[in-house]
Amino acid sequence: MTSFTLPIVLQFGSTSLKKKALLDSRVTSCFIDIRFSREQNIPSIKTTTPIPIEVIDGQTLFSNEITDLTIPLLLSMGAHQEEITFHLIASPRHSIILGLSWLETHNPFVDWRTHSSDFTSTCQLHGIASTRLQADAPASISQPERGAPISAPVRVVHVAAPISA
Repeated sequence: MTSFTLPIVLQFGSTSLKKKALLDSRVTSCFIDIRFSREQNIPSIKTTTPIPIEVIDGQTLFSNEITDLTIPLLLSMGAHQEEITFHLIASPRHSIILGLSWLETHNPFVDWRTHSSDFTSTCQLHGIASTRLQADAPASISQPERGAPISAPVRVVHVAAPISA
């Protein structure tokens, strides 16, 4: 399976980071790699309750839970800008993952042949006119990513609701 990444800029304080974000409809939320976050000194906060991580078959990974979120960061993609909070997970392949929650909110047009994404008239939420972004050419094979931002169990390919005692 080929990765579909788009150029983004993340801003917090006086720091601006240019990066590629993976668009991944297999994860329920938006994630940022914990190592990348710490290396870049991205401020984070603890979750009130750890968020379980579930794999695609619904099993919970008991060894990992999401315990940290970023503060709201300014995400820019072409003319599109928004504040976004990411769940921190271990994701060595892709530092930033925009999951199903982001895709459903923005509903970008994706042209799989040209590897481009177009927000023309689709991002009513943020009121932008048109932004066309070119993705990386398909080159490498990627494995399914894991993660999710919400206060419910997160699937490393889906976010789930927290397990209560």
